[in-house]
Amino acid sequence: MNPWPWPEPLRRPWFLEERNGNCRLLSSLATRLSETCTMWRRAVASFAEGIAKALYSQRSTNDRGPATPLTQDRRREAKGVLFRIDKSKPPRIESSCRLCGDPIRHGQKYCRNCTTIVAKENILNAARLRRQNTHSPEARARNSETQRRQNAALRNWNPTEKPSWLDETTYKERVQPKLSRIIVRRIASALSISEPYALRIRSRRCIPHPRHWIVLARLVGIYSPKP
Repeated sequence: MNPWPWPEPLRRPWFLEERNGNCRLLSSLATRLSETCTMWRRAVASFAEGIAKALYSQRSTNDRGPATPLTQDRRREAKGVLFRIDKSKPPRIESSCRLCGDPIRHGQKYCRNCTTIVAKENILNAARLRRQNTHSPEARARNSETQRRQNAALRNWNPTEKPSWLDETTYKERVQPKLSRIIVRRIASALSISEPYALRIRSRRCIPHPRHWIVLARLVGIYSPKP
């Protein structure tokens, strides 16, 4: 049996700290605890009768021992039942928000108002970590290497290698719509670019340099060089 019926830690709104340092349970938690009294009674019944039996054996020689009104073990022994089967279930406890303590549906962590706050904090934390990662010495070294590689490829590119029919209009009408079928990792690997930049190309948020059009046309299957 789970000794604590709530799958969540204790919350600050459940308690009240007085001026003398004593802490009191508020009605929100006291009410929920009162609903579990039956479960606690079943949990401590066997221990209470075991202690009573141990104390009784020190003062009496009666082999039967004291009565067992809590667990009814004496009655089950008379009927030949060796084990006690507890089919009762603990009461279903209403879930509460981890921030404000308001009731929420089972399976949720936060209420509607706190979800907005938590989502905003997560976005800010992610942005802060991203800025830290992009300004680290390792990230700067990778960016510098990428820039040198892309600049070298741009200098070595010969515009005559691109077919005359593969212009910007053809790219937008025939190549760009079919890029949504290609995974981002494959585009990034074929062009030797980062996955965020490949995602921008696939989502039509930018048009790559013309030297990439031939590779993208091959990926979507509208261009195959002659042997």
